[in-house]
Amino acid sequence: MCRTSIASFGFRIVRKVCSPPTIFSKSNRQCQKIKDGQVLARSGLIASLSGIIRGHSLSIAVNDVEAIQVSALRTLRRGGSVRYRYRVEVTADQTALVFSSGGRRFREILRYLLPAIHEAKMDARAAELREHLHDPGMLSAEVQQLGIASTIVLDASDLAASARKNISQEARPNTTDEDIERARQLRKVANNLRIAGRLRESAEAFRRALLVTPRNAGLIYEYARLLRSQASALGD
Repeated sequence: MCRTSIASFGFRIVRKVCSPPTIFSKSNRQCQKIKDGQVLARSGLIASLSGIIRGHSLSIAVNDVEAIQVSALRTLRRGGSVRYRYRVEVTADQTALVFSSGGRRFREILRYLLPAIHEAKMDARAAELREHLHDPGMLSAEVQQLGIASTIVLDASDLAASARKNISQEARPNTTDEDIERARQLRKVANNLRIAGRLRESAEAFRRALLVTPRNAGLIYEYARLLRSQASALGD
């Protein structure tokens, strides 16, 4: 198998030169969303030199992608948050492209690529990144809009640590459609925060969602995954 590791800033869906990630269509050479006939390839000087040596560039047609696997490594723990470094491997036939997380361009690559791949070809973590990997600024704005306390406040009040004790097994009386919608938003943001490594704030968002819909099986499962992430982080 031909394998190469590349940073996200040296990776694109490309042939026309644009700000990475670039989407290349064989039909019109315009930057656009991924469609049939587009390819995933390395970019930059090293990739160009490597292509000259091999006699061809290393690339994978998006339609030929057989599997996407994602692994995560905790690189830093601070307070109620951890920093994850994601490693994404895209394989097709005897070729594999591997790249790691590192800022806006990594998120853009996945934002364009993952929706174009059938879910059966992705592992569980890749599917999670497709749904919950968000721009940090936008995520912080959503957190503020929903009134979720900062990690410092949560540490002081110990709300997140007592989440399990505060969750009732019965839905709150007189639950309105507005409450249900807010719980849905809290659930979404809770998962986004977990993927971002903001575990303490994620626990608080889950706690609030569970107060409204405590018997939602999917929500309980996702909350359990958050607790597992917290336990793993504290155990390191």
